[in-house]
Amino acid sequence: MTIDSAVMDSDAVTHHAASYFAALDRAVAHSHAGLASLADRPIPPRLGADDLAAGLGGPLPDGPTDAASVVDRLAECVEPGLMAMPSGRFFGWVIGGTLPAALAADWLTSA
Repeated sequence: MTIDSAVMDSDAVTHHAASYFAALDRAVAHSHAGLASLADRPIPPRLGADDLAAGLGGPLPDGPTDAASVVDRLAECVEPGLMAMPSGRFFGWVIGGTLPAALAADWLTSA
């Protein structure tokens, strides 16, 4: 391996890591916004499965899509179909939930 190829490899790794950081930063931002909206947002979903599928459908892009943009699109398209179960105003069925430490541990196992 030459010095030039080592620098190129290092640049590729740095760019790869930056893609993860940008996507994870967007996921955190959307998660914070969702949690902050729990007190005021409607409990039931505002869109059904067919509407959600239509929002996520369409032609695939011709090339790669920036990971942070994928996270943004996913969050924007599915948010209206989510039920606000973490809200203290949700009195439905018992289907599970999470605690802050459990959610963070799940994130760590996925990284």
